[in-house]
Amino acid sequence: MKNLNMLFFFIFFLKLKAADNNPGMNPAAFAAAQAKIGAFLAHNSWVQATQAGEPAQNLQKKTNHIVQRQLPKRLRKLRVKQKKND
Repeated sequence: MKNLNMLFFFIFFLKLKAADNNPGMNPAAFAAAQAKIGAFLAHNSWVQATQAGEPAQNLQKKTNHIVQRQLPKRLRKLRVKQKKND
């Protein structure tokens, strides 16, 4: 199951990378790829934590951290890189 999750993440990452390297790409498709990656990261951490038997409060903290901290950091890097390409 973990390998399958990594495969999906890799596919989403490639879509995002393709959008990043192509400034003329449809902005809606770019935003959709970003949203899919964010949802995947949040869900994946949730699944891993529940399998480890962590309390629900800790799971919510982890999910919030990924969605609010890690994903925006990655998106900022992409925006800066896209501005450089323009």
